[in-house]
Amino acid sequence: VSNVMDEIGNTILPSSQFGFDFIQQMTVSFQDGLSPTPAYDGTSDSYIREATATTNYGLATTLQVDGDEPSGAGTDMSIVLGWDISEIPVTATVDAASIHLNTLNVGGPYGCFALLRAWNQAEVTWGQAASGSAWGSPGATAGSDRDSLSVCTVNAGSLGPLTVNLNNDGLALVQGWVDGTILNNGLVIA
Repeated sequence: VSNVMDEIGNTILPSSQFGFDFIQQMTVSFQDGLSPTPAYDGTSDSYIREATATTNYGLATTLQVDGDEPSGAGTDMSIVLGWDISEIPVTATVDAASIHLNTLNVGGPYGCFALLRAWNQAEVTWGQAASGSAWGSPGATAGSDRDSLSVCTVNAGSLGPLTVNLNNDGLALVQGWVDGTILNNGLVIA
């Protein structure tokens, strides 16, 4: 290269050579009917409600989480979320990951935990991950249901768009999903 400066203004010697590795950066979003393509339909989501432990909310248009619902009852609601992320190359390195939500009610904080077992959006309830497959403990609270490490915190202080960034444990989780070393069963927000 000749007549080139680096980012801080140091001149690179004329006719010099320098080898480098090119690493492509990419950002991939997952939203049904939109991204990564309009044909994407890989999101699974539902909420599970202790007060109606056998009801499935897989077709609900909003997701709900609460540590005391109905108010004063001491019963919980949690959100289960999952994504097909097979569009990300298995050799990719995950630098950042976030969940984008639209808040309709303020509340929190709620922790996000990796689900350790498969669940079915059309069948998941407070009592079961799928038809005929009970959670280890109701509400997916057993060590066989979810990991104990919080991978993010949901704290909705206002209405509207909310970006929830995954912490370092969350990045390691998504990296494992991408490279196939961890089963991708999604998250529970509780």
